Amino acid sequence: MNPIEAFEKLKDFYNKRSKIVHGGGIIPHDPDRHLISCYTRRLIIIFLILLKSKKRREISKNNKKVEILKEIDHAMLNRNICDYLKKEIDKGLKDFKLSIPRTFEGKGEYGEYIVTAW
Repeated sequence: MNPIEAFEKLKDFYNKRSKIVHGGGIIPHDPDRHLISCYTRRLIIIFLILLKSKKRREISKNNKKVEILKEIDHAMLNRNICDYLKKEIDKGLKDFKLSIPRTFEGKGEYGEYIVTAW
């Protein structure tokens, strides 16, 4: 997953969401809208991996989210922390590998489609 592309797509999705929520009307069809579920799924998996750490489990419930986000922010500024988190996440990803396809693409009677199963 290209992080810059994901960032730009998420920013675009958020702007479209804001337009709808704040009464900006209907937005046109976005052929990449299925990506939001892919990004969300990946972020949830990463948080679950990070929450497995004993050190992070010991953080109080009220501070856990803030502390993990701060750790991620610091990783963007410190190469050693970044490398450590990447290794931890890569190691944990093996527990989430599924052989079942999650996205189905094709052409139907009404044109191309993309369906995300979950």
